[in-house]
Amino acid sequence: MAVSFYARLRAQSIGLRRVSESTPPSGDIPSPCIQVCTLDAKGVCTGCYRTLREIAEWPTADRLRKIEIRRLAELRRSVAMHRRFS
Repeated sequence: MAVSFYARLRAQSIGLRRVSESTPPSGDIPSPCIQVCTLDAKGVCTGCYRTLREIAEWPTADRLRKIEIRRLAELRRSVAMHRRFS
């Protein structure tokens, strides 16, 4: 079942809110890793929902890129949860 545009938009706004709530106003951005390091068929970690590229990029990414990676991971998590429970 395809996720509607509005469902993706809602998931994205929820993800942005969660990231902004958990992101300190200054300093380093904490990694979203939860020590469940298994990639699915699409190359996305089933624990933190980052791609392999994003995981590799994390240590050298600047603050804005880390915020973007967390936002994208949260969006993927929201879509995965929607699929799992629909």
